[in-house]
Amino acid sequence: MSATGKIVLAVLAVLWMPVAGHGQAAGEKAPAKNEARHPDFAPLKALIGQWSGHGAGQPGNSDVQRSYRIGVGGAFVVVENQSVYAPQKANPSGERHVDHSLIGYDRARKKYVMRQFHAEGFVNQYVLDEMAPDGTKLVWVTEAIENISPGWRAKETYLVKSPDEFTEVFELAQPGKDFEVYTKNEFRRVNSDAQRGGR
Repeated sequence: MSATGKIVLAVLAVLWMPVAGHGQAAGEKAPAKNEARHPDFAPLKALIGQWSGHGAGQPGNSDVQRSYRIGVGGAFVVVENQSVYAPQKANPSGERHVDHSLIGYDRARKKYVMRQFHAEGFVNQYVLDEMAPDGTKLVWVTEAIENISPGWRAKETYLVKSPDEFTEVFELAQPGKDFEVYTKNEFRRVNSDAQRGGR
C-alpha cells in the first residue's frame, strides 16, 4: 500500500472513533445488536409462565392450559393456549380448541398488539386498549378479525388477582351489537417462583 493510502486509512480511523462511541460513557458496554429493538414487556410480566385453569361460558365448561414466554429473540411474547370442552347436550363429543398468539409492540403507534391465530382459521388482531397502572387489569380490543363476517368484534380482559391467579373474560360482539361474555377462565400458576416473570 502506498504512503498516501496509509495516511487516508489513518485519517478515516481517527474520524470513525468518536462516531462509533457516540452516546456511550467511557467504559460503558455497547448494547447487543438486537437489544435496542426489544420491547419493554413490563406490563405483561405478571403473565409470564405456565398456567392451568377452568372455564365456563357459551361453549360449555372447559379445562384450560396456557403459557406465556418471551421468545422470537426477545421481540415477542409467545402465547400457547388449549381449551378442552367437556361433552354436553349441544356438543356430545366435546371439543378441543387451540390458539397461539404473538404479542409485540408497535413503536409507531406506541401500542402493544396481540395477533391471535386460531385452529379454526380465525386471526384476531387486538390492541391493548386499557391498562391499570399497577398492571392488574389489561383490556384488549380487536381492530381486525380475519375469516369472519364483517363487523364482528372481540375483547379480552385480564384481571390479575395475585402473582399466582388471574381471570380472563372473553367477549364477542355481533355486527352493530354490544359485547356479550362468551367465556370466562380462571387460571392458577403451575410453575415455580424461580420461573416466574423471567426474561
